[in-house]
Amino acid sequence: DHAINQAKVIQKLINPTHKKLLDAACGTGMNISELIKQGKEIFANDGSLFMLKELKKKNHEFKKVFNEEWINLDRIYKSESLFDVIYILGNSISHCPSMEYLIEVFTKVRHGLNKDGVFIFDSRDWITTDEGKSYFQPERKINQRRTLINGVIKIQDECSYFRGKQRIKYLVKNNEKIENFTLEYLIIPIFKFKELISLAGFKGVDIFDKSKEKTPYPYIIYRAF
Repeated sequence: DHAINQAKVIQKLINPTHKKLLDAACGTGMNISELIKQGKEIFANDGSLFMLKELKKKNHEFKKVFNEEWINLDRIYKSESLFDVIYILGNSISHCPSMEYLIEVFTKVRHGLNKDGVFIFDSRDWITTDEGKSYFQPERKINQRRTLINGVIKIQDECSYFRGKQRIKYLVKNNEKIENFTLEYLIIPIFKFKELISLAGFKGVDIFDKSKEKTPYPYIIYRAF
């Protein structure tokens, strides 16, 4: 289960003194239960009102829930003070529109951490075959189409790459309802993340690739401190 894997990742990368956590891309709050069992106090944030609407349908255990863009996380710090851990998982960080915006987000996150706090995030493992001129997702070739079926929901998508971004067009059929939308993901290789983290003022970063473990995690994991 992806949510349980996320919770396990967080548990392994924080220490027992880390009690106050901010899930800055909480979505529908799937990964919280395992962390609550460990005695963590977790605050939630998501920039999507739709996701928060779905979250509020549940009997969630978040201390408080916020609706702020990452660039405005300091609004949360003003009311709740600093955090021991801030995390952005599920490849959410790739939704940033540009490198410049990402540096601002990283800086805002750093300002919200206690002295020994850590920032955990993940991203796809982009690869290159032309010495860094272009990058792509290993299992997603240009113009490759896929069809996924989950019960009555049928999802078709098509992948392309354009100006340093991956663009995926989705067609979702749910019974008689049809929805089209496009998502873009900023392509950032590992060496570039190291550079951006440093520019944001972090002292260092640990990098973990758990994709080869028995219970694989699909993304590269970063822990900045």
